[in-house]
Amino acid sequence: MPPVPTPAEAAVHGAEFIRRLCLNHADEPNDIPKTLTAMGFSETQRLADGANLSVWSVLMELDDGDFSVVYQVDLEGNVTTLCALFPDSREAKSALTDFVKSQPKTTDITRDITPFLHGLPDALATCMRRGKFWSSKAVGEMGMNFGVMPFPVTRSDGEQSLAITVEQNRWLEDPLTYVETQALFDPTSRFERFMEIFETVGIAHGDDFPALVTAAQAQGFDAETGDTEGSWKGGRRDDLPITESLLYFQLNCEAETDFELALFFRMDPNPGPEQIRSECFKRLGITQTNDAGHGLIAIRGETYGVDLNSENELFGNYILVLYK
Repeated sequence: MPPVPTPAEAAVHGAEFIRRLCLNHADEPNDIPKTLTAMGFSETQRLADGANLSVWSVLMELDDGDFSVVYQVDLEGNVTTLCALFPDSREAKSALTDFVKSQPKTTDITRDITPFLHGLPDALATCMRRGKFWSSKAVGEMGMNFGVMPFPVTRSDGEQSLAITVEQNRWLEDPLTYVETQALFDPTSRFERFMEIFETVGIAHGDDFPALVTAAQAQGFDAETGDTEGSWKGGRRDDLPITESLLYFQLNCEAETDFELALFFRMDPNPGPEQIRSECFKRLGITQTNDAGHGLIAIRGETYGVDLNSENELFGNYILVLYK
């Protein structure tokens, strides 16, 4: 009789199993239930989301197996997230965390996951709030999201469940080369267009509201004469596709300063906020900063601050702010 695996050994075995299962079915995830059945797993439980009555997870177990498997199903009936379940223990949790952190290009995305929990069933959302989540991308392979968390499915032996979750992340791409990164900031790039708008509208006029509004209108934004606060969409230009030029501004919306103009834009997520901030300051001619690292710029003899905030680094969403 083979030796009984330790909780840590069983956890790593299950984690590697579902990682490979997800990777091997990257193009045909709906074949996963058939594959599990062929391997001897049997469906033992289904859990439905009470809000829409659709099946959202199916529990499959293997006789004398080290772990159970859950696959989740979306509203269209497609298989999405995979989980391996184990008896909850400190050893298993530590082993799963170490396993995930050993994956290629691992990034903690726990804070990015949190805003999306409100639409999930309460029991699942509660467990996810107690979990940790990461993204990973091996060069040339499918990107993946991993999570380690308690799970609201008790095992057949009555034990509380600990889960490692795996799902495809098609947003992730291989790291850019130096040449590809530099091309993101060249004079023909979307970034150049963003800086052109920020400079022409904001830096050229500061808190001169009539002039600022007129400049925004000239750049295709839906600003209204007399605006002193609000959100403006636009930024279209005939020689740019709409997907590359549709942006929006916010003027004095919940601002803590006397004046604030914020340009929301999207970049390739690979360079990261530090490089994008550096390129913003360089393009706008900002050479001085304050103690917080915000840029300083003079407009009509008054000092204004410039800062870059990350709305969502995972998707490359940023906010460039001019304030006084």
